Amino acid sequence: MYPGLLVAEELASSLDLDGDGVISDSEAQAHIAALSSAISVSFDRATVPLRLVQFSYPPVALIRQSAAMIAIMFAADAPDAKREKQVTTVSYYHEPPNSTIQLNLTLSAKETMNVVSVERQDDGKTLTMEYSKPSP
Repeated sequence: MYPGLLVAEELASSLDLDGDGVISDSEAQAHIAALSSAISVSFDRATVPLRLVQFSYPPVALIRQSAAMIAIMFAADAPDAKREKQVTTVSYYHEPPNSTIQLNLTLSAKETMNVVSVERQDDGKTLTMEYSKPSP
């Protein structure tokens, strides 16, 4: 996430709770927990849990200047990955003021998949992708 100038100061303050200019692991984990509770992932309408893959937070001074990216990667496993056709939906329900959301969805590189359709709804807060295995 790249916090824009309109939200950078507020976001930096909400992340750096002790005001020391560094986002500690506990401060990062609190932010990540809030984000993950606002994200819903479903495969063919079956909601699945997210797991944290990796994260990095830049120095607070750079966040305040809107000069750095906060990187948080989540993953979710499809309950029936063997299906020939699947629909995955990701929704983000948190609405901070002055924010624009863009979601991205990456399919596993373990096997080839054909993307059938991609739709964005709710001003970009919901992304639905239909994909299938290629015909033999």
